[in-house]
Amino acid sequence: MVFSNNCILPIGSVLKYCQSYRFILLDREISYKEHKVKKSISARFPVLLPFCYQVKVILRKIDNRKNKIRRLNSDNNELKIKICEHQSPLRRKASIYTEELLQAKRINLSIAIKTVDKIVIKPGDVFSFWTHIGKPTFKRGFKKGLMLKNGKPIDGPGGGLCQLSNFLFWMFLHTEMEIVERHHHSFDSFPDDGRTLPFGSGASVLYNYYDLMIMNNTNRSYQIKVWLTDTKLRGKVLSDEKQEKISVLERNHKFVISGEKIFRSNEIYKQKGTEDELVCKNFVPVLYAIDREKLSKDGILVEEITLT
Repeated sequence: MVFSNNCILPIGSVLKYCQSYRFILLDREISYKEHKVKKSISARFPVLLPFCYQVKVILRKIDNRKNKIRRLNSDNNELKIKICEHQSPLRRKASIYTEELLQAKRINLSIAIKTVDKIVIKPGDVFSFWTHIGKPTFKRGFKKGLMLKNGKPIDGPGGGLCQLSNFLFWMFLHTEMEIVERHHHSFDSFPDDGRTLPFGSGASVLYNYYDLMIMNNTNRSYQIKVWLTDTKLRGKVLSDEKQEKISVLERNHKFVISGEKIFRSNEIYKQKGTEDELVCKNFVPVLYAIDREKLSKDGILVEEITLT
């Protein structure tokens, strides 16, 4: 599987993933091993970005309809076996959220979780984040909230929904379902503050351009449960049958310096029994100054290279 970011999906790749339900090979590829960066056409010619975005949105709608990507049914009767459970604070200590933005985020999340709570992903089903959430608009009750664009905070309708996509992706990693589509965030925008999950274990979403899609290629059903408390987003994944325990591991975590540029790199693995499965490789620009001494104390390597 190949994971990339900041790209326009070529038509061939869109059709390929819909036909085979394998992960999309995107047109911007970052190879840490070879230290090469290949930019998409829209990254080289930013003036084309709005056009490319609209083309991608249209293609996504066509292919979702063609391949019958649909909203899955919910069931008030919970499945009996708990596969995993997770919680995420709505606001961290170093958060740039104001009370107004935090309230907007709560409203946006409360609307979104109603569309995914209690849904059942049966064998053969494909879960699509945006197919369930729909377009976040003011008319639907979504508020203007905090979003990141090119690593910088901006206001936009539905701000804060990435927390839900990050949350769901982390829980999905602990199941035997297959990740069909996932995009990592384009930048590492802020230094860690009480991070408990590995860097790069989230999923960036942008309607209807970056999606999070999971296929249940097992013989068991899975059910999503998500809810909000005053301070946290909480949830769990249930099933009708037991599965072997899965752990999520981080390896090869590094900061990479090339001239004045700083990048962050790691690999995420799923471990089941004695088997390890590479889930994704992350390699993104860092937008803050790093403390080499602190990183060294934390056992994180800082490597200097030359990118060509």
